Amino acid sequence: MKTKLAIFSLIIALGFISTSYSQFYVKVGGGYSFLPVSGFAFNDKGDSSGSISYKSYGMGVQPVLGIGYYVNRNVALELNGMYLIGQKHEQTPTGATNKMYGEGIFISPSLKVVAPIKNVSLYSRMGLVIGIPKVKMETEVTSPASFTQKSENRGGMGMGLDAALGIDIKANKMISIFVELNGMALNYAPDEMEVTEQSAGTLPPIVTYTDFNRPYFAFGNFGGKVGVSFLFGKMPKK
Repeated sequence: MKTKLAIFSLIIALGFISTSYSQFYVKVGGGYSFLPVSGFAFNDKGDSSGSISYKSYGMGVQPVLGIGYYVNRNVALELNGMYLIGQKHEQTPTGATNKMYGEGIFISPSLKVVAPIKNVSLYSRMGLVIGIPKVKMETEVTSPASFTQKSENRGGMGMGLDAALGIDIKANKMISIFVELNGMALNYAPDEMEVTEQSAGTLPPIVTYTDFNRPYFAFGNFGGKVGVSFLFGKMPKK
């Protein structure tokens, strides 16, 4: 509840400040997270013949929409919203295919420190990230009999840290282009698991997790983003 109140307060503050004679901006973009951070070991075969690699449910495509406000020329407050379209991790044991992936909404209130150099600005950003994710799983069995099943782990929230290093290139007075490398550290513990679809039989009941059987899923990731910021108002002189 306190987290939700803090986010709501930041949105209201940014909206109020943006009406004053100062510079604020709206940013739109997207990126791809291609490396795991604190990931998990993944066996692509599910048996001794498989190879092991490290994965994360946070790997995948991430569209971004954000707003920001310059407190002064070197400091800005940002609120970013991201939607994860997770990369599918495929496992192929004999006679079956398993696919696992994450998705969800992530919100990050953060502090941005800027070093302006004429029409180019270097920046770093760090803040919290609050996520409402899901972990989805798909199983397709082809032998000895055909069977398919889809399930999802959901409920609850995850909280972690989000950080970035980037560059803003000013195209004109109202538009700048940003390119950044970013990383997120976040683990997620769902409240329940539901089988949402299967090809045969009655759907089993929803499983409610307890502290004794609750799984933890790694969503930490590292990747890059690119996009456009639309500038409004006037940059503070100091």
